[in-house]
Amino acid sequence: MFTAEALKSLERDLVIQVTETNKEASQKALYDRARFERDRVLKGTPRPSSFRQAVNHVDGAALETVKWDGIVVFSWFYLKEVAIRAYEALVRNSPVYKGEYIERIRILINGEHSSLSAIDAATTEVQIVASADYARRLEVGLRPDGSKFVIQVPLHNVELVSRMLKKQFSDVASIWFNYVDLPDAWALKHDFPSRRRQQHETHVRHPAIFIALQGAIASSASR
Repeated sequence: MFTAEALKSLERDLVIQVTETNKEASQKALYDRARFERDRVLKGTPRPSSFRQAVNHVDGAALETVKWDGIVVFSWFYLKEVAIRAYEALVRNSPVYKGEYIERIRILINGEHSSLSAIDAATTEVQIVASADYARRLEVGLRPDGSKFVIQVPLHNVELVSRMLKKQFSDVASIWFNYVDLPDAWALKHDFPSRRRQQHETHVRHPAIFIALQGAIASSASR
């Protein structure tokens, strides 16, 4: 028969062993679950272009360092993937006459001329701009006198593509259509090669697809 002191000692040993075993099991379960969810998202569609992780409130810490009662937070970045899809969709739906429309699609990152490859975790907004001189007329669909602008190419191209993308990617990015003033717009050529815009002609509005971090406030246009 155990003495009272022996029972207390055995109880202490059992509590310590069970607690330590639960902590180890909890830590492994949390690690396994976090790794599973990370890999699931990275293999999903759309696939995030990059991500960050915080383990036990430490940014960039390894998953293996998670504590049994810790927390793992993943921050997923989809801007690059969505922007690539948007560019490809705009190209597919663009008029191909002379190829100028596609050649004049411009990429702005945080308001500056750039390229899709330059999008990274620091990017907050991407603008895909149809800068061909007739792109705005195709979006408006009307002549200055109000008559229809009849041409054998799709009208409202940029707006329709932006709406399609919004339906497809609304859970990972904020997407909307609007017009934008391009930097150095005066240097872009007119429909007539013999005439170039002058430096004072900066208010040239071009149709664009805006893509921003989900929940971000639009920097230059309303949605």
